[in-house]
Amino acid sequence: MSDEETSVPGEELHLPVETQTTHEVGLVRTVRYGPILGGSAALFALLGFLICFFFPVEEGADYTVGQVAGFMLVVGAAIGLGIGALLALLLNRIARRRTGAAIAVLTTVR
Repeated sequence: MSDEETSVPGEELHLPVETQTTHEVGLVRTVRYGPILGGSAALFALLGFLICFFFPVEEGADYTVGQVAGFMLVVGAAIGLGIGALLALLLNRIARRRTGAAIAVLTTVR
């Protein structure tokens, strides 16, 4: 069966119409802050956790090794977030120097 046989009389067959428009767009490189902040916080938290085992807790102290490890974990994460934020801002400033232009093609099908 052809399309002519299955169509309803009086109804025209509509083919899709494609239109394309072009626009010039600017390209700007940026840094993703999440992975940098998360990675630096995790790295410094791990460093803080490991450093606490190099300094022994004195006999009869008011705190345990676990408490010192937890405190150093939190302090290391906070320091890591600060250093990671500064690093991300510096990398973002360097990355923004590279800009460019491109042509985007918008295609509309009706």
